Amino acid sequence: MCPPGVRRRAVVPSLHKKYLSVMVDRVFCKCAERLVEKLQPFALDGTAVNMEEKFSQLTLDVIGLSISALCKIVPRQIKAEKAVTVIRKAVEELIVKCKEIVEKEGERINEEEYVNDADPSILRFLLASREEVSSLQLRDDLLSMLVAGHETTGSVLTWTLYLLSKDPSALLKAQQEVDRVLEGRNPTYEDIKDLKFLTRCITESLRLYPHPPVLIRRAQVDDVLPGDYKVKAGQDIMISVYNIHHSSQ
Repeated sequence: MCPPGVRRRAVVPSLHKKYLSVMVDRVFCKCAERLVEKLQPFALDGTAVNMEEKFSQLTLDVIGLSISALCKIVPRQIKAEKAVTVIRKAVEELIVKCKEIVEKEGERINEEEYVNDADPSILRFLLASREEVSSLQLRDDLLSMLVAGHETTGSVLTWTLYLLSKDPSALLKAQQEVDRVLEGRNPTYEDIKDLKFLTRCITESLRLYPHPPVLIRRAQVDDVLPGDYKVKAGQDIMISVYNIHHSSQ
């Protein structure tokens, strides 16, 4: 098992400003535009839409493209009981193919803010970085992003939209801010700092409806928590994020 520090060093460098700027343009906006096209017919005839499902599909598309065009390999119609096996196999194949491409092109990271404009995927970045991380560790990390990432992000989008729909004045303020900042164009990474009210709306939805609402952690060593609560190594600890966020204290 790879030490947490090593795995963190392998992933964190890919999240620098230049890389995220490319991802917003090449991945986020592309997937968002696809969602808007799908929603337009419903908007025109006034049909209700299950936005939780749509946002889940959106985030799965984003993560798939971020990893390495995974959504083109794994069809949505696969049966649930076979999904994990199919996705694991697809990720393993992606790692092998991407390794071959990186080795063939002799790609190296020689600067802190490296980014491949043609293929800004996280997988390509990690392979080009030459970090000492095995294919198995890469696969597990990418699967964690795919499974956990799309659920959490989809939940945030769903609850934010729900809360805004319940507060017309806040919804109008958010719409006006987006119109003022973007002026009809696609958003960029630089626009985030100017979308202050929308950012606060998202943060508040995370406070009210955290995902997951409960965290479970296992103690690695004997410890004593605040309040003189003794914890033995190997003991599971449940943390209610929901209760913490709603506590008056």
